[in-house]
Amino acid sequence: MKKLFSSFISVVTSTLISAGSVIPVMSMAEYQSSEENYVESGYIFGDSNVSFLSNFKDGSYNYGEFLDANNSAVYTEMVKLLTPSIDTVTIKLPEPITISLSTGSFSSMTDADREIYEDALMSACRSGIDSALFDLPELFWLDLAETSVGSINSSKRNWRTGKYDVTLTSISFTPMYYENFGSMESVIEYKEKLSDAVENFPVEGETRYEQLKSIHDYICKFTYYDVNSPFYSSPIGSLVEPGSVCEGYAEAFKLMCDKLNIPCVEIIGNFNEDNTEAHMWNYVQMDDGKWYGVDVTWDDTDNLYGQELKYTYFLKGSKTLSVNHTPADVYFYTNMIYPELSADDYDPSSSVVSTTTSATTSKTTTTTTTSKTTKSTTSTSKTTKTQTTTSTASSTTTKKTTTSTQTEVIPTTTVTEPITPPLPLDVKGDVNKDGELNIADLVYCSRAVLCKVELTASCDVDEDGRIDSFDVALLRRLIIKLTVKK
Repeated sequence: MKKLFSSFISVVTSTLISAGSVIPVMSMAEYQSSEENYVESGYIFGDSNVSFLSNFKDGSYNYGEFLDANNSAVYTEMVKLLTPSIDTVTIKLPEPITISLSTGSFSSMTDADREIYEDALMSACRSGIDSALFDLPELFWLDLAETSVGSINSSKRNWRTGKYDVTLTSISFTPMYYENFGSMESVIEYKEKLSDAVENFPVEGETRYEQLKSIHDYICKFTYYDVNSPFYSSPIGSLVEPGSVCEGYAEAFKLMCDKLNIPCVEIIGNFNEDNTEAHMWNYVQMDDGKWYGVDVTWDDTDNLYGQELKYTYFLKGSKTLSVNHTPADVYFYTNMIYPELSADDYDPSSSVVSTTTSATTSKTTTTTTTSKTTKSTTSTSKTTKTQTTTSTASSTTTKKTTTSTQTEVIPTTTVTEPITPPLPLDVKGDVNKDGELNIADLVYCSRAVLCKVELTASCDVDEDGRIDSFDVALLRRLIIKLTVKK
């Protein structure tokens, strides 16, 4: 049951690109005179006027943590759209992009010029846009097919080459809502309805397994698969007005996990660029510290208001899920960095009672750093993960139950995937000093920049005396380069 994964998969690229043609090339003098109007951006969420349904608590997993400086700035502005607005915003690029063109005017661009410009524009903003949409289901109203994005530039004739050095200094972004809403007032009304639906969602159970099963079952019974519903591609169609496709199912499931502070991400895959079809499901972190797949869409086998559901794709490991679920490593310009999926399915008998949100947060914080990984990056030792998880589960069991003090045993399997060979301890980018350059270093550095962890090792990758988003961007490039070599 694939869906036509909303219009922005096939349309947004051409829309965003064509928008650049109506943005004039600014002179450097004009740019400098208007610079005070630009918004300084970063991966910081300090705006007290913005409320979140999504999970940005300690231990959560968000794609926005893995962006370079430019896309991080775009992501931050996207977060502000949690308060719906169609006002144009201008995002000053922390790292301006300079390209060489045969002309300094958009109107006289050659096809080759336009391709270069399109690539530069997309690389500066597309990852930030996609990551925000995956992290924030509350942006359900934003229609990227009707949203225009262009650039503000400075240009200078290069007399040596005879070409123009055009520097993209800022991104101009004008949001637009889906026409089904009719007005911004309607968007705000549905935003309130979604908040109420999440707040009043009937979650049952004492263990994380029971709670997730309750969420899974309620969504399956409330909605049905329908590509003709007015809000089919958003959580509105799964929580407010029935009728949804996989995007809406996955976003609704994530919102409910976010409410309970259960780390959950949306996964895009089974992607066919030829016919613009794709599928979306979820990964969720359980109380054993491992991640498992959940596909609520494919477990909902009914039609209009039917009650049929199954658990074929509920808390499954890679051995089961990979048979017919293939995550997309690269989604257009966005490198998708997923948590590492457990090889085996989740064992419900290992569930522990979660009586408070803070206890859940504590457990996930302990394990998240070792769980985050790219699809293409090989995992760290599974033995280490098992030891860490067993310790956490054992401690929780002793604290919360009186029926047993037996240590929880996490099933182990033979490691079939290749193990990354250790690198020299002084390798550039190994910020956590474990002898390897991998996603764990990127997670550590990202959280250090966000002040989510206390520094025990230097994250100054670019050696400029500061720890900031530029170190995260450089470290990301080093890891991607290492992965490509392998």
